[in-house]
Amino acid sequence: MGVRDQLVQVFLNLILNAIDATDTGGRILVRAEVREDRLVIHIEDNGVGIAPEHQSRLFQPYFTTKKHGTGLGLFVTRTLMEEHGGTIEVTPQPGQTCFCLRLPTAPESSLVVQAARLHMSS
Repeated sequence: MGVRDQLVQVFLNLILNAIDATDTGGRILVRAEVREDRLVIHIEDNGVGIAPEHQSRLFQPYFTTKKHGTGLGLFVTRTLMEEHGGTIEVTPQPGQTCFCLRLPTAPESSLVVQAARLHMSS
């Protein structure tokens, strides 16, 4: 369970980044599986990869390597994942980048619990 528009934003940010990173004919793979009480989604591309010196700053606000970027996409993506009780990790390699998203499948996700508390207090 989650906020549809926020989850759409998560996937949109990651897929647009993958498109920017790949050349014509590049490959973007999205796959998902359920592991225990988590939905695990991998978004992988065979683009230029992430330079080692940039890896530690990827999720910081206003950090970008794009001429047209604001540097907020991955920051917002991580924030939205955390608000949904999930996590995001990146596994960069030369010529390949994989973002791994983990979201709870149980209704006890932080977002659902938070919504229930708001409903009970009103």
